[in-house]
Amino acid sequence: MDLKELGGLLETLPQFKGLCDAVRGPYARARVQVLPAAVPFTLAALRRVSQLPMLVLTPRPDDARQLYEQLILWSDPEASVLHFPETETLPFERLASDVETTHQRLHTLSALVEGEGGAPIIVASTSAVTQKTISRDLFESGSHALGRGQNVDLDELLDRWRRMGYGFEPTVYAPGFASRRGGILDIYPVGSPLPARIELWGNEIDSIRLFDPVTQRSSDTVDSIRVGPAREAVPAMIDRDQMDELLGRLDMTNCDGATRDRINEELGLLLDGYEVEELSFYSGLFNQGTLLDYLPTDGIYVFHQPLEITEAARESEERTDNLRRVKEQRGELPRDFPSSHLLWEEAKGRMGAKEGRLDIVSWGAKELDDLGTDVLPFTSTPTFLGKLDSFVAEADELTKKGHRVIAVTSHSRRLGEILADYGVGADLPASLDAPPPAGSITVLQSEGTGLNAGFIFSAQDRRLAVFSDT
Repeated sequence: MDLKELGGLLETLPQFKGLCDAVRGPYARARVQVLPAAVPFTLAALRRVSQLPMLVLTPRPDDARQLYEQLILWSDPEASVLHFPETETLPFERLASDVETTHQRLHTLSALVEGEGGAPIIVASTSAVTQKTISRDLFESGSHALGRGQNVDLDELLDRWRRMGYGFEPTVYAPGFASRRGGILDIYPVGSPLPARIELWGNEIDSIRLFDPVTQRSSDTVDSIRVGPAREAVPAMIDRDQMDELLGRLDMTNCDGATRDRINEELGLLLDGYEVEELSFYSGLFNQGTLLDYLPTDGIYVFHQPLEITEAARESEERTDNLRRVKEQRGELPRDFPSSHLLWEEAKGRMGAKEGRLDIVSWGAKELDDLGTDVLPFTSTPTFLGKLDSFVAEADELTKKGHRVIAVTSHSRRLGEILADYGVGADLPASLDAPPPAGSITVLQSEGTGLNAGFIFSAQDRRLAVFSDT
């Protein structure tokens, strides 16, 4: 399913052209009202036309995940659409971070550093943006390429991987792990689709092959691979003087003896490059960067529901303050221990003043009191509640008036048969290579998570009606 071609119809709207002009240039500010179901469609078209990097902020994690999934459907296959999730660990809690989430965060940071796919569009919730991560300087200094014919110091290379957070096992089966068998090194870089097997001839890299982590069988030969950090908190990579300064700020005078002993023991292990089970507890101490430090400097900040974003940030900070107060009173947390999250005002302070800002608000939102709010002419599609005869009648009526109808469904063949039974013609292409002609019905097979909801808008006296299963 390829929906990106429909964006060409949106680009003909004077209101959309005005929006594209409004977000260009330094200090650009714009506010627009968009039907929620049409937000992914609008953002994908805006990125394609403007060719500007975008960070789209949402109030809640579920909002970010759903928006990301829908943007994939509306964007060019080669476009860089990224999701920067948040880990579920709360500040000051001794819980292990979800490895898969951490790896996705690192993958997004790597894509931004490498500049893959042109101007990216990144989706993140308020909590993901405020959650600290590895600093960009540390990320870039740790990342390195390995290529055939390159000479390496084996002990130094293995120690570097260890300090970057790679675990060593006899068999490499998942991202973030490495192994050594004589002159053969296996490593599964975070963000790589497959692990790599490096064969040495003395100190020289003789060959690099990708291999299947399940069967362990080698496949394609490659000229080089790139290895980045396997964790966001990598204390063994931090400069020792900087680390001494950080540790010197700790005030454990309020802590009980058991807490002081545990923290001192764990910090000693971490500084020596060893692992501790609850590393996320120290993320506020060791992580000094945020997603904002990785963004291009000529982009747009998109605030999807700005009032809700502010409210979500306030609620999060309130929970953090309460948790800090309780743990300090119990003697379980050093006084003023660094949080794993920035304050929302601190995060906004890291957003470049010159970058553009676009606020997207929904119908009926309080922000519409601002007379500067533009409106894109989207409306909701009718709800048929499983009554296919009603849908057929509506679609047939629209096409007779010269409008375009797109139906995205997980039962495309069956819907085509039903339309034919009613004597209504429809095209069932594998994908769209161009906007369909006026007065036509196009049925597309749903892919992935599917289209959440449809919408209708008018362009050049013709409507485009997009229907979904929901």
